Amino acid sequence: MIRIAARAGTIIGLALALLIQGCAADKALVKSEFPTTTPITAVHRQTRPFVVLTFGKVVAGATLGVLLSGGLGAGLMVSALSSGDSEEGRQLLGPLDFGHMVKKRFIERAASEIPNWPGDQLKVIEVPIGSEEQIEAPSMLEFKAGWMFNSWRIIADADVELRARPQGDPIWRKMVRYNGSDYGRSHSWDEFRAEDGKLLKEEMEFAIDTIVSAMLKHFRGE
Repeated sequence: MIRIAARAGTIIGLALALLIQGCAADKALVKSEFPTTTPITAVHRQTRPFVVLTFGKVVAGATLGVLLSGGLGAGLMVSALSSGDSEEGRQLLGPLDFGHMVKKRFIERAASEIPNWPGDQLKVIEVPIGSEEQIEAPSMLEFKAGWMFNSWRIIADADVELRARPQGDPIWRKMVRYNGSDYGRSHSWDEFRAEDGKLLKEEMEFAIDTIVSAMLKHFRGE
Protein backbone atom coordinates (compact mmCIF):
# COMPACT_ATOMS: atom_id res chain seq x y z
CA MET A 1 0.00 0.00 0.00
CA ILE A 2 2.83 2.41 0.89
CA ARG A 3 4.60 1.60 -2.38
CA ILE A 4 1.45 2.32 -4.41
CA ALA A 5 0.86 5.61 -2.57
CA ALA A 6 4.45 6.72 -3.16
CA ARG A 7 4.22 5.84 -6.86
CA ALA A 8 0.95 7.78 -7.18
CA GLY A 9 2.50 10.78 -5.42
CA THR A 10 5.47 10.77 -7.80
CA ILE A 11 3.19 10.58 -10.84
CA ILE A 12 0.95 13.38 -9.57
CA GLY A 13 4.00 15.60 -9.02
CA LEU A 14 5.28 14.91 -12.53
CA ALA A 15 1.84 15.55 -14.02
CA LEU A 16 1.40 18.88 -12.25
CA ALA A 17 4.87 20.07 -13.30
CA LEU A 18 4.23 19.27 -16.95
CA LEU A 19 0.76 20.76 -16.87
CA ILE A 20 1.98 24.09 -15.49
CA GLN A 21 4.63 24.28 -18.23
CA GLY A 22 1.98 23.76 -20.92
CA CYS A 23 -0.57 26.34 -19.79
CA ALA A 24 -1.10 29.62 -21.63
CA ALA A 25 -3.91 32.15 -21.70
CA ASP A 26 -6.53 32.36 -24.41
CA LYS A 27 -6.04 35.20 -26.88
CA ALA A 28 -8.85 36.90 -28.77
CA LEU A 29 -8.40 37.47 -32.49
CA VAL A 30 -7.91 40.98 -33.82
CA LYS A 31 -9.81 40.56 -37.09
CA SER A 32 -7.53 42.90 -39.04
CA GLU A 33 -4.66 40.46 -38.37
CA PHE A 34 -6.47 37.45 -39.87
CA PRO A 35 -4.51 36.31 -42.98
CA THR A 36 -7.33 36.17 -45.54
CA THR A 37 -4.99 36.21 -48.57
CA THR A 38 -2.16 34.01 -47.26
CA PRO A 39 -2.33 30.20 -47.47
CA ILE A 40 -2.83 28.62 -44.02
CA THR A 41 -1.06 25.43 -42.96
CA ALA A 42 -3.07 23.37 -40.45
CA VAL A 43 -0.76 21.37 -38.17
CA HIS A 44 -1.92 18.57 -35.89
CA ARG A 45 0.67 17.66 -33.26
CA GLN A 46 -0.29 14.12 -32.32
CA THR A 47 -0.65 13.34 -28.61
CA ARG A 48 -0.96 10.19 -26.50
CA PRO A 49 -3.75 7.74 -27.38
CA PHE A 50 -6.94 7.27 -25.38
CA VAL A 51 -6.33 6.38 -21.71
CA VAL A 52 -8.54 4.80 -19.04
CA LEU A 53 -7.48 5.98 -15.56
CA THR A 54 -8.11 3.78 -12.57
CA PHE A 55 -6.77 5.59 -9.53
CA GLY A 56 -8.61 8.75 -8.79
CA LYS A 57 -9.83 12.21 -9.63
CA VAL A 58 -6.73 14.03 -8.38
CA VAL A 59 -4.55 12.72 -11.19
CA ALA A 60 -7.15 13.26 -13.91
CA GLY A 61 -7.09 17.05 -14.23
CA ALA A 62 -3.30 17.10 -14.29
CA THR A 63 -2.91 14.25 -16.72
CA LEU A 64 -4.66 16.09 -19.54
CA GLY A 65 -1.79 18.54 -19.64
CA VAL A 66 0.59 15.61 -19.86
CA LEU A 67 -1.35 14.12 -22.77
CA LEU A 68 -1.05 17.40 -24.67
CA SER A 69 2.67 17.82 -23.92
CA GLY A 70 3.69 14.71 -25.88
CA GLY A 71 7.27 14.72 -24.57
CA LEU A 72 9.35 12.19 -22.65
CA GLY A 73 7.63 12.94 -19.35
CA ALA A 74 4.29 12.39 -21.01
CA GLY A 75 5.42 9.02 -22.28
CA LEU A 76 6.51 7.92 -18.81
CA MET A 77 3.31 9.23 -17.27
CA VAL A 78 0.99 7.50 -19.71
CA SER A 79 2.96 4.26 -19.47
CA ALA A 80 2.47 4.34 -15.72
CA LEU A 81 -1.27 4.99 -16.04
CA SER A 82 -2.08 2.70 -18.96
CA SER A 83 -3.88 -0.56 -18.34
CA GLY A 84 -5.67 -3.34 -20.17
CA ASP A 85 -8.74 -1.11 -20.18
CA SER A 86 -6.82 1.60 -22.06
CA GLU A 87 -5.72 -0.90 -24.70
CA GLU A 88 -9.30 -2.16 -25.03
CA GLY A 89 -10.54 1.41 -25.50
CA ARG A 90 -8.03 2.00 -28.29
CA GLN A 91 -9.07 -1.21 -30.00
CA LEU A 92 -12.75 -0.20 -29.80
CA LEU A 93 -11.92 3.16 -31.39
CA GLY A 94 -9.82 1.61 -34.14
CA PRO A 95 -8.31 4.25 -36.46
CA LEU A 96 -10.32 7.11 -34.90
CA ASP A 97 -7.91 9.75 -33.57
CA PHE A 98 -9.36 12.43 -31.31
CA GLY A 99 -6.94 15.24 -32.15
CA HIS A 100 -7.08 14.55 -35.87
CA MET A 101 -10.89 14.66 -35.75
CA VAL A 102 -10.93 17.93 -33.77
CA LYS A 103 -8.72 19.48 -36.47
CA LYS A 104 -10.79 17.99 -39.28
CA ARG A 105 -14.13 19.12 -37.78
CA PHE A 106 -12.80 22.64 -37.14
CA ILE A 107 -11.64 23.00 -40.75
CA GLU A 108 -14.93 21.65 -42.12
CA ARG A 109 -17.07 23.97 -40.03
CA ALA A 110 -14.80 27.00 -40.42
CA ALA A 111 -15.51 26.96 -44.17
CA SER A 112 -19.15 27.87 -43.51
CA GLU A 113 -18.92 29.63 -40.12
CA ILE A 114 -15.93 31.97 -40.52
CA PRO A 115 -16.16 34.75 -43.15
CA ASN A 116 -13.30 34.81 -45.69
CA TRP A 117 -11.96 31.47 -44.49
CA PRO A 118 -9.23 30.45 -47.01
CA GLY A 119 -10.31 26.82 -47.22
CA ASP A 120 -9.14 26.28 -50.79
CA GLN A 121 -5.62 27.34 -49.78
CA LEU A 122 -5.35 25.07 -46.73
CA LYS A 123 -2.49 22.60 -46.37
CA VAL A 124 -2.61 19.92 -43.62
CA ILE A 125 0.42 18.44 -41.83
CA GLU A 126 0.50 15.66 -39.20
CA VAL A 127 3.40 15.81 -36.71
CA PRO A 128 4.17 12.50 -34.88
CA ILE A 129 4.08 12.14 -31.09
CA GLY A 130 7.16 13.57 -29.41
CA SER A 131 8.48 15.30 -32.52
CA GLU A 132 9.89 18.79 -32.01
CA GLU A 133 9.79 19.54 -35.72
CA GLN A 134 9.33 23.24 -36.43
CA ILE A 135 6.97 23.87 -39.31
CA GLU A 136 7.86 26.85 -41.49
CA ALA A 137 4.75 28.35 -43.05
CA PRO A 138 3.52 31.89 -43.81
CA SER A 139 0.43 31.30 -41.62
CA MET A 140 -0.13 28.32 -39.34
CA LEU A 141 -3.09 26.89 -37.42
CA GLU A 142 -1.82 24.39 -34.84
CA PHE A 143 -3.91 21.81 -32.94
CA LYS A 144 -3.29 19.55 -29.94
CA ALA A 145 -5.97 17.43 -28.27
CA GLY A 146 -6.09 14.56 -25.79
CA TRP A 147 -8.87 12.65 -24.04
CA MET A 148 -9.43 9.96 -21.42
CA PHE A 149 -11.95 8.15 -19.25
CA ASN A 150 -11.85 8.83 -15.52
CA SER A 151 -14.41 8.53 -12.73
CA TRP A 152 -17.59 7.90 -14.71
CA ARG A 153 -16.98 10.42 -17.47
CA ILE A 154 -14.88 11.36 -20.48
CA ILE A 155 -12.67 14.43 -20.09
CA ALA A 156 -10.67 16.11 -22.85
CA ASP A 157 -8.40 19.07 -23.51
CA ALA A 158 -7.95 20.72 -26.89
CA ASP A 159 -5.69 23.62 -27.76
CA VAL A 160 -5.56 25.60 -31.01
CA GLU A 161 -3.53 28.65 -32.00
CA LEU A 162 -3.11 30.70 -35.16
CA ARG A 163 0.13 32.42 -36.21
CA ALA A 164 0.28 34.92 -39.05
CA ARG A 165 4.04 34.60 -39.60
CA PRO A 166 6.69 31.90 -39.06
CA GLN A 167 7.73 31.53 -35.41
CA GLY A 168 5.66 34.60 -34.53
CA ASP A 169 3.46 34.95 -31.47
CA PRO A 170 -0.07 33.58 -31.84
CA ILE A 171 -2.63 36.09 -33.08
CA TRP A 172 -5.39 33.82 -31.73
CA ARG A 173 -5.41 31.04 -29.16
CA LYS A 174 -8.12 29.01 -27.47
CA MET A 175 -7.92 26.10 -25.04
CA VAL A 176 -11.09 24.12 -24.32
CA ARG A 177 -11.62 21.59 -21.53
CA TYR A 178 -14.51 19.15 -21.96
CA ASN A 179 -16.00 17.22 -19.03
CA GLY A 180 -18.82 14.84 -19.93
CA SER A 181 -20.39 15.08 -16.47
CA ASP A 182 -21.10 18.79 -17.14
CA TYR A 183 -23.54 17.62 -19.82
CA GLY A 184 -25.15 14.81 -17.85
CA ARG A 185 -23.18 12.21 -19.82
CA SER A 186 -21.72 10.12 -16.99
CA HIS A 187 -21.31 6.37 -17.49
CA SER A 188 -19.19 3.57 -16.11
CA TRP A 189 -16.37 2.18 -18.23
CA ASP A 190 -18.41 -1.00 -18.69
CA GLU A 191 -21.26 1.09 -20.15
CA PHE A 192 -18.91 3.04 -22.44
CA ARG A 193 -17.32 -0.10 -23.85
CA ALA A 194 -20.51 -2.17 -24.27
CA GLU A 195 -21.84 -2.97 -27.77
CA ASP A 196 -18.46 -2.51 -29.42
CA GLY A 197 -17.91 0.87 -27.76
CA LYS A 198 -21.21 2.40 -28.93
CA LEU A 199 -21.43 5.00 -26.14
CA LEU A 200 -17.69 5.70 -26.28
CA LYS A 201 -17.88 6.56 -29.98
CA GLU A 202 -21.01 8.69 -29.43
CA GLU A 203 -19.23 10.54 -26.61
CA MET A 204 -16.23 11.15 -28.84
CA GLU A 205 -18.45 12.77 -31.47
CA PHE A 206 -20.28 14.89 -28.89
CA ALA A 207 -17.02 16.03 -27.26
CA ILE A 208 -15.50 16.98 -30.63
CA ASP A 209 -18.54 19.03 -31.66
CA THR A 210 -18.69 20.74 -28.25
CA ILE A 211 -14.98 21.62 -28.35
CA VAL A 212 -15.06 22.88 -31.95
CA SER A 213 -18.18 24.98 -31.26
CA ALA A 214 -16.37 26.69 -28.37
CA MET A 215 -13.30 27.32 -30.54
CA LEU A 216 -15.33 28.82 -33.41
CA LYS A 217 -17.38 30.97 -31.05
CA HIS A 218 -14.20 32.38 -29.52
CA PHE A 219 -12.65 32.93 -32.98
CA ARG A 220 -15.70 34.99 -34.02
CA GLY A 221 -15.45 37.02 -30.82
CA GLU A 222 -18.81 35.91 -29.44
